[in-house]
Amino acid sequence: MFTALALLLIAEAKPGPVLPAGASTTFQAACLAVQESLAKEDWAKAERQLAALPKRDLVVQWDDSKVPADLKELFAQARNDAFGLFGSVAEGPNFKLGAKGDVKIGFEPVLAKLPDASMPGGAAFFFNDNSLPRLETVIGLKRGQPLEKIGPFEVHNEVAHAIARYYGLAQNPLLGTISSRSDLPTSARMVAQQPELMVISQNLRVVDALREAVAKKRQLIPAKSDVFLDPVSADAGSVAEGKPADFSFQLTNRGSGPLTFRVVGDCRCVIPTPPGKIEAGGSAILRSRIDTTELVGDVHKKLVLFTNDPERPSLVIPLKVRVVPSFRFLTPGGPVAVLKDGENRKVVYLTLPEGSSLQPEGAQFDGFPGEVTMEPWAGFIADPEMGEASKKRSGYKMTIDFQEPFPTGRAEGTLVVRTTDPNRPRLRFPLYAQKGIVAMPEELYLGQLSKQGKKTSFLVSRPGGAAYTITSITSNVPNLQFSHQPVKRGEDYKVTVVYDGKSIVDINGQIVVKTTDPKQPEIRLPVRGSVQ
Repeated sequence: MFTALALLLIAEAKPGPVLPAGASTTFQAACLAVQESLAKEDWAKAERQLAALPKRDLVVQWDDSKVPADLKELFAQARNDAFGLFGSVAEGPNFKLGAKGDVKIGFEPVLAKLPDASMPGGAAFFFNDNSLPRLETVIGLKRGQPLEKIGPFEVHNEVAHAIARYYGLAQNPLLGTISSRSDLPTSARMVAQQPELMVISQNLRVVDALREAVAKKRQLIPAKSDVFLDPVSADAGSVAEGKPADFSFQLTNRGSGPLTFRVVGDCRCVIPTPPGKIEAGGSAILRSRIDTTELVGDVHKKLVLFTNDPERPSLVIPLKVRVVPSFRFLTPGGPVAVLKDGENRKVVYLTLPEGSSLQPEGAQFDGFPGEVTMEPWAGFIADPEMGEASKKRSGYKMTIDFQEPFPTGRAEGTLVVRTTDPNRPRLRFPLYAQKGIVAMPEELYLGQLSKQGKKTSFLVSRPGGAAYTITSITSNVPNLQFSHQPVKRGEDYKVTVVYDGKSIVDINGQIVVKTTDPKQPEIRLPVRGSVQ
């Protein structure tokens, strides 16, 4: 009799709520634990397990006792800006600060080194199953190698990521959004993408359903998906430039509950399959494509498959294709025409694949005075960008004669080739002409400057000319310090500029680089910056 009654109750029990694709392992495990207790009618245990699920009204314990006094206000604003990213989530979350929170965020001078790395971690995240805070986040006040002080951007990103984790977002291996993070210094804020906020909304609805089931002592049948992907990577071989590279995968659900999935690519050129759901025991074909319109050579891209498999909420799928270009501009010696007295010529080769219907009609040079002579050509030449050694190629030889006198400095122009192809009526190739030693960029803008200081760099270059060295670097701005190191000795030097954070007025001055070149003993570079 008892067995029959138990079977009847189980038959009347409903499946647990379906979790969304992109829910984290921690969140899914907490949801399944509640469902398993409900399945056994252990109402008290299920009630206790609800404490591990995220709340709509979130109390954050903010401990900035180890943050320097002059940064506390900046970091607090960065924290509030991070909270604001979640404003469009339906019915929450609502944030408030408290002495004992669901999430605790604190700071330490430097965190422990990362495994198999020489630099420290940028932040650490710890989930507690049976006590508050549910999630504790510790942010290092210095990170990177060498160590650099963090600023509002790092605080904003780590706080946003901590909140995303608390609300059950699986970590995204592709950087740029709140479900991803980096241990390196940054000057960019992570963004909250709509699919991420939708997962948080769906997670909260799952929590609501479980709270209701516990309150009403409703039996649920726990079910979970089990994803199987075949193949786990794909190579489309070779395709012509502009043609799509297509990929197919079979996704099978070997679990006992529905499998939800969502696929994203690592760039706009990757077109993923739409989101979907696969019932237990079912399969589906996932089709994705790479648009090769602006790609050439060996192309490596990634798909990220988000599912509600509690063991593997995200899978990275490598994609590969070799895109055969419809034309190539090749410049022996690089894309810079190094001009000297009496030497003002640059040769560019337009190479075409065998059987190409592309036919040039004429050529011109735009940007500064230069005359182009075009003639058919065949010979041996390498294509380093495509990873190809010297081999026989054919096409056209473009000889550009730049008009004298050419002033000291660097100028940018464009070689324009007119063709008979209606789809490619103009082929454009950017080309630089340089005479003497130049600083790049020609003006150094430091941007918005704070008391935290800033580090940047510029390049001093003269490729292909007589060797020179830098003897000194000075400035009429006292808050700047300089160092330099050769990139290519005798030709290129990287100059590092460090602002000490102590200026009380905007920066507007000059940097003077002294060299051993008798024709250019000094290179002058304007420098500007806005002090906050």
